[in-house]
Amino acid sequence: MKKLEKGIISSSQLIFLLITTVMPTAILFAPTVSIKAAGRDAWLSFLILPILFGITVVYVITVLGMRFPGKNIVEYTEEIMGRWPGKILGFTYAFYIIYSNAIIVRELGEFLVTIFMPETPLIVFIAAVLIVTASAVRNGLEIISRLNELFLPLMFIMLFTISI
Repeated sequence: MKKLEKGIISSSQLIFLLITTVMPTAILFAPTVSIKAAGRDAWLSFLILPILFGITVVYVITVLGMRFPGKNIVEYTEEIMGRWPGKILGFTYAFYIIYSNAIIVRELGEFLVTIFMPETPLIVFIAAVLIVTASAVRNGLEIISRLNELFLPLMFIMLFTISI
């Protein structure tokens, strides 16, 4: 069994990872909800709301990470809130991450089935994404962060080009 590595990443790599986490939902899910309510002005909510939410999340996580260096989120919530409330909040956070990533993988799978391969079963795309993700996790957080640093600017350039 492979020993877990330390997974040391820079603050800019953390910010890039957080942006990458928020962006798929903002691109795939938010527009469908906002178009119904906002009509022609939906593009404003597509850009402004996810960016404000993302900046707030990144700011809070960055400040807490600097205030409690070397600790993970469960460890410093226990220090801030006490043992049991901190564990409950840590469990809630872990559940939220798993749940939101499951939604993102499902949305990506549905998008690929709808747009590119309507005859392909949804499970094929979900399994492919999960296999690639498992491989990335096995190789470590540093590798994921470095690749994310490379691909995130390219994703923004492509999104900007498509929007124009």
